[in-house]
Amino acid sequence: MILGYTINTGAIMLLALTGRWEAAAVLLVAEQAGCATSFLSNVSMALLEMMLWRIGIGIQESIMKALIVALVPTDAG
Repeated sequence: MILGYTINTGAIMLLALTGRWEAAAVLLVAEQAGCATSFLSNVSMALLEMMLWRIGIGIQESIMKALIVALVPTDAG
């Protein structure tokens, strides 16, 4: 997800500095790729929320918290 935002932001900044249309076209494609990358990382959470729509809010929140805890790596210190 962070990679998508980084690509998107970098492409937009470089787009402001470019003077050639060829470079601008490449940067526009890179910007769209960054948007797609950050969007695809959120699709799984959105699908899960749609599946849990009919469950009560408390149960839904508990399931989401459990999944987030399972996704976040712990320090093996």
